[in-house]
Amino acid sequence: MLITLRTLAIGFLGAGIATYAGFPAGPLLGSAVAVAIVALGLKSVTSAVDDRVRNVAFLVVGISIGSGFDGKLLGALGAWGISLVGMCLSLTATMLVTSLMLQRICNFDRGTAVLASAPGTISLAIALGVEGRGNVDQILVVQTMRLFLLTSLVPLGLSALGGPPLEAVAPSPTIPLPPLLALIAAAAGIGFLVFRSKLPAAHLIAGMVVSALAHITGVIKGVPPDWLIFMAFAVTGTVVGTRLARLDFRDVKQLLKASALTLTVAIGISIAFAAVVASITPFELGEVWIAFAPGGVEVMAAIGFALGYDPAFTAIHHIFRISFLAVVLPILAARATKAPL
Repeated sequence: MLITLRTLAIGFLGAGIATYAGFPAGPLLGSAVAVAIVALGLKSVTSAVDDRVRNVAFLVVGISIGSGFDGKLLGALGAWGISLVGMCLSLTATMLVTSLMLQRICNFDRGTAVLASAPGTISLAIALGVEGRGNVDQILVVQTMRLFLLTSLVPLGLSALGGPPLEAVAPSPTIPLPPLLALIAAAAGIGFLVFRSKLPAAHLIAGMVVSALAHITGVIKGVPPDWLIFMAFAVTGTVVGTRLARLDFRDVKQLLKASALTLTVAIGISIAFAAVVASITPFELGEVWIAFAPGGVEVMAAIGFALGYDPAFTAIHHIFRISFLAVVLPILAARATKAPL
């Protein structure tokens, strides 16, 4: 446990610095990099995180994702059906093309290529990688750099076009402590059962499903407190950092190439599918593309709001994207590695 505490202390320090500096996915990226740097610089220092701590972090990450669901999702499925189907087809095409390119051009194995090609699901991809479905080092770098490039370039592009400044998305209320503890307990119980069934990323998926059901039915409203979300992502990044420590810096150039490649392909495919959907629906191309873009819910919702688009339209599409990938990605990863679910 002393090794776990020491490793977490390093990870939390990196998470705090990255978050303060304003990096996208700061807690996740900062903790992973900090632990990796210390481990690489001080070979005598052992880095490790107890599996029980890791599972609790994955559970909270899943709950935070599931808290983005509400009753609007069910009503929107009919009104935005064509757009949602188009987005799923765009995701499928993106993963198919980018995973093949990563295998053929960057020499990724099949499992790693599938997880690295999944747009906007870094937590689930890493959780699956940690459980042996792919190379965590490669998945982390490709996913994180793609997120960083997308988050950085899209606002710059809007500024160059003279668009209005980005506005902050209205914060969601925090779940009170008693229902939050009940939610965590229920998710933990189901997570344990799912874990026993050998389902990949069992705790993350259990947390997301339980939280989503609670929010859709109106039993619980709001999101976990910021400090808890920060800690969960920092622990997740710390877990990754213990594995990132094995990364050979000579491979970084190749991984950056893979990141740029997957981002370029993902943007191109999403624009193409958005154009088709916009041509057969009353939605504008820009609005549909922002909803299809391979970025995070918060960032894309803020960009859509700044352009005068419906932020709910954007957010629900991205939440639906996460749900679609949460179901499909474990199956694809299992098939790619020829391992049972």
